[in-house]
Amino acid sequence: QAKALDWLVSDQNQMDHLLSDDRLVQRFALATFYFATGGDGWFTSLFWLSSAHECDWYHTDLAIVCDGDGILHTLEIERNGLTGSLPPELSLIHLRRLFLRENNIVGPLPTAIANLGSLEFIQLTNNELTGPLPTELGLLTSLGGNRCGTT
Repeated sequence: QAKALDWLVSDQNQMDHLLSDDRLVQRFALATFYFATGGDGWFTSLFWLSSAHECDWYHTDLAIVCDGDGILHTLEIERNGLTGSLPPELSLIHLRRLFLRENNIVGPLPTAIANLGSLEFIQLTNNELTGPLPTELGLLTSLGGNRCGTT
């Protein structure tokens, strides 16, 4: 979190315009995700932590999808060498779809994931997640599917 905050402050100082609160939170959450999952060691990290709009980070097919207002709703980073654990700050993004399968993510799924009230689908198969799924996932009324096991 400290690395993400340091980057965000430095990034904001380098930009020639101010970002909205939503964009600042979104950039912070994605930077936290990057640092928590070993972003420097990812196979592909094109434009991550750059001054480009975060909707243009890791822009390959449907990897990051934003709405017309620049709010991220899909994060799809599969088979990219992600390590470490998922940070609870992911819950600060208005995600509807989260696909992180076939990486090396470890630890439990953070209970903060249940704060993603618009989450429709989550796929985390073939990682090294441990522990039970948070019971709070049952509160996500939009969640139509999840795949969090090993197959």
